[in-house]
Amino acid sequence: MKSFSLIIPIYNEEEILEKQLKKLIYEIDKILLRAEYEILLVENGSTDNTYFIAQKLANQNSHVRLIRLENPSYGQAFKEGVRQAKFDAVIQFDIDFWDADFLDLSL
Repeated sequence: MKSFSLIIPIYNEEEILEKQLKKLIYEIDKILLRAEYEILLVENGSTDNTYFIAQKLANQNSHVRLIRLENPSYGQAFKEGVRQAKFDAVIQFDIDFWDADFLDLSL
């Protein structure tokens, strides 16, 4: 069985976060049958409603975990995601740029 942690730094993504995350989960579940995975949304200093949307999504889906950082920093968001990842295979995507076929091929 394939298992992985997927890190997605998020910053001011309120307009696309919910739609893109649901689409990503659908694609992962379709392509990677029975995969064990987590998606770490690492919110870092957003000034819009990104955190609250991410919180709702994490409450709705057991694959999603939310990490919150106080200050905007893509690099720190990625590092914190790696620190908190529970699987050995760690992948990073952006919420607006991901490819489930690539994920499958990589694993």
